[in-house]
Amino acid sequence: MRKVALIGTSHKYQCPGGGANDLSLAQFDGFLSQTCLKVGAKAVAEEMSKAALEERGTRASIAQRVCVRLRLLHQLSDPPPDVRRQLSIEGVNDLKFKGFMNDWPQERVEAEVRQSHDKREFYWISQLLTLNAWPVVFVCGADHSEPFVAKLLAHGMHVEIVCGDWEPKLMPKSTV
Repeated sequence: MRKVALIGTSHKYQCPGGGANDLSLAQFDGFLSQTCLKVGAKAVAEEMSKAALEERGTRASIAQRVCVRLRLLHQLSDPPPDVRRQLSIEGVNDLKFKGFMNDWPQERVEAEVRQSHDKREFYWISQLLTLNAWPVVFVCGADHSEPFVAKLLAHGMHVEIVCGDWEPKLMPKSTV
């Protein structure tokens, strides 16, 4: 059975250099580790690319570190820049700027963003099928959670949404 356990979150929690503090990264590491153990994961795949890691000044994502520690397969599932160009996948900020420069109505900008997201999400599915390690935990941006689940289900996969928008738990401030 092809089972996907999905975790949606902000990309800043996926790797050092993304803007999250060390405590938040440690909490995400713990949550991801526990999820992998709970679902009996054979692999973790994520909306991340080598180029994105390099942009953040790091070599390994939290998911990669978890996979090394738990001896699981890992996959960077997001298309690299050359594949993005081949598939005409544009970034959200690029599309917003294009819409501003061309005086597009907001509805058109949103439609262009969704079309670009659709291309990426279908690419992720192709990567998961190539990885072929089930069950798999998939980490993606929270804005992809619902539409990606629909695509996974349409491809005959069983999906568990572990968390649609994971955030760290706030720790109370010390009064000492």
